[in-house]
Amino acid sequence: CFDEMQDAFYAMDIDASGKISKKEMREGLLSIGITSREAVDRLLSRVDSSQDGEADLREFLALFNRSRPTVGDPGLAQLAKLQHLDLSLNPITHLHGLDQLQNLSSLWASGTGIADLEELRPLAELEQLCDLDLSDTPMMRPNDEGPENAACSRLKTIHLLLAPNGATKLQMLNQHLIAAEEVVAARNFHDENHVQYQDTRRDDAQDLPPSLFL
Repeated sequence: CFDEMQDAFYAMDIDASGKISKKEMREGLLSIGITSREAVDRLLSRVDSSQDGEADLREFLALFNRSRPTVGDPGLAQLAKLQHLDLSLNPITHLHGLDQLQNLSSLWASGTGIADLEELRPLAELEQLCDLDLSDTPMMRPNDEGPENAACSRLKTIHLLLAPNGATKLQMLNQHLIAAEEVVAARNFHDENHVQYQDTRRDDAQDLPPSLFL
C-alpha cells in the first residue's frame, strides 16, 4: 500500500515539482472518475499540514499512516456495530472491507469513484443493508449510449444484492424505492438461466421498466 500511495503521488505530480497542487490533485481524481470539487478541497485540506495550498510527498504519505488502523485499536470493535456509513464525495474507487460491517443498514457513497459492479460484491452478504446510494458515481451516470446505461446499472445492482444472489434487504437505491417490477426485470435480464436472458435478439433498453427513465 505504501508503494501504491507513493506511485499515486508521483502520477499526480505532473510538473515533477515534488508537490501536488489543487489543480494536479483535481486532474488526478478526475482520471478515476471523481468530479466533485468539494472532494478535492476536502482531501487537500487533510493532507496539506503546512497550509501552503500544496501537498508534498511527506504530507501525502502521512494521510496513509493516519488512516491505517493499529493492532488492538478499540475503534475497530466499534466499527462492527456501525449501522450507517456516509462515504459521499470521498475519493474512493472500491468498497473492500465493508463486508465486515454486518450491522450496516445504510451506505451512502454518492459522488465517489465507484465505476464497476464488481466493487459492490463486498456488500452482497450484508443482511441488514436496506439503503444504498451510488448516485453520481461513474457506474450510475448516463454515458454516451444514453440514459439506459444508468438504468441497466441499477438493475444489475439489484440483481447482485437481492436474493437469490445477495443476502441484503435492499429497499432503497440511489434515493429511490426499488419497485417490484425492477426486481422482476433484474432477474429476467441478468439471470443466465432465464429464457429472457438467453434471447440474444432482445433489446434490454426497450424492455426496461418505464419508471426507470423518469
